[in-house]
Amino acid sequence: MLLSTTNLISQEVGVIRLRWVLPLGVYLLTFIICFGDERWYRRRIFHTLYALAFSAALVVLSASAPHILIQITIFCVALFAVCMVCHGELVRRKPASEFLSSFYLTIAVGGVLGSIFVVLIAPHIFQQFWEFQLSLLTCGVLLLTIVFLEKVLVYKHLTLRMLLYAIIIGFMFQGYTYGMALIHRNPDARVALRAKNFFGVKAVPKDQHGNWLLHGQTRHGVQLADPAFHDAPTLYYWRQSGVGLILEHYPGFYR
Repeated sequence: MLLSTTNLISQEVGVIRLRWVLPLGVYLLTFIICFGDERWYRRRIFHTLYALAFSAALVVLSASAPHILIQITIFCVALFAVCMVCHGELVRRKPASEFLSSFYLTIAVGGVLGSIFVVLIAPHIFQQFWEFQLSLLTCGVLLLTIVFLEKVLVYKHLTLRMLLYAIIIGFMFQGYTYGMALIHRNPDARVALRAKNFFGVKAVPKDQHGNWLLHGQTRHGVQLADPAFHDAPTLYYWRQSGVGLILEHYPGFYR
């Protein structure tokens, strides 16, 4: 979840220097809170926060062009909620002192396996940042497994149990809404090329205006469909931009 959130806000939302520090700080904060004193983790509070963060993340992911600060805030809150739940449940299962070495070694191995999946495997099997949604969903499945297997006291009250079922149904409906939003996004455009690697997702959608070059949510250029302007530089490179003025007034500079 840490790496998928970091990649999402650093490569998809926008490439800004040192933005990776923010999700790392959120992750370390949850680790310190949960392992520093297990009394900080309250299931009633953080299960609710996870449900709200999950819903908010799906809403933001479904929106066409949410503000960059809204995206970063919601994704970091989702990371905080997932890490609090996972770290909190780990602390509740912490073994006796003679088994702590194996316990922390297992946690470290889990981190390595998660890193291998996000960095090495996901770019080859996903063409977009699906690992973020997958991490949210996996945490939800683990959370429901704990609730039903352990018969958590918080949910023994009939009202809270009914609320839990309503939340599950709401997630299913919101997931359907999110899927429909993805299907209907840019209905007039078709993607000629999409590729994902270590640096993020690149796409070349084609619409009535021309061929666009996208890196995440950033538009780097467009080749206009009008034959008269087919070779005209655009966006970063149009004739009145900094690059365009250099090429126009200092031709010897690039020869």
